[in-house]
Amino acid sequence: MTKTLAILGGCGGIGRQLVADATEEGWTPVVFDLPRSIEAHPIAGVAMHAVDASDADDMEQAARHVSASIDGFVNLCGFVSGEEPLTERAPD
Repeated sequence: MTKTLAILGGCGGIGRQLVADATEEGWTPVVFDLPRSIEAHPIAGVAMHAVDASDADDMEQAARHVSASIDGFVNLCGFVSGEEPLTERAPD
């Protein structure tokens, strides 16, 4: 029986390596990432879904899409902000 692994932020370097490793281990990866990331870094033979992790509606739709059919989830989603010391970063 094949296991399904959902990967949020799967188009980056770490994500693409995880997809390759998961596939080699018999998992079926499903990638969720920004539309521009999917366009720039498509992964042949892998289901890819556009989602903006900063948009609650997008995340709810993505969760509904896979919630009943996944066996694992990896969050590789990140963001870029201006430079500042971590000790001065205000929580959102």
